[in-house]
Amino acid sequence: MSNILKRLNFILGIFFVFISIFIGKILEDIARSILKTMYNFFAFLGGPGSGGYIDLFYESFVVETLGTAVYSGVAIFGPILFFEKFFNKIKINWLPSIILLSIFFLGFLIISLIDYFTRMSNLDFVENLQVIVMLLSYTIGAFMPLILAMKHLGFKYTWLNKFD
Repeated sequence: MSNILKRLNFILGIFFVFISIFIGKILEDIARSILKTMYNFFAFLGGPGSGGYIDLFYESFVVETLGTAVYSGVAIFGPILFFEKFFNKIKINWLPSIILLSIFFLGFLIISLIDYFTRMSNLDFVENLQVIVMLLSYTIGAFMPLILAMKHLGFKYTWLNKFD
């Protein structure tokens, strides 16, 4: 019986990651609104490049990257740190959860790419560039917490050694 439970320990991890996805989405919305408010506050103060294309791309990059990183980070690190703090005797295989979250975020990325390519001809150059920056920042924000979670969990003999 104990051997079967050790092999099925990933189900508990998937369940808690599924719950934390909803919490992560709420925190992502809060983080995006805080970042946009901060951007508007600093844009109101003015500066050498306020209101230009650089600010537009910077805002798109920062808001999308940090917002998605909060979403992805809470979704994976919330359950991991919760179990490490309160239930450290329960050993969970988090790799299936990380793989499912990767598929989850990759699915949204593919949907966004399909949407972009279907309406690409209706956008001008700056809007195309902004969408490309947002897709790139979504990719960074979604997958860097997953890579950091794998490093945190101790996946040593993989391609993660390149990130040392």
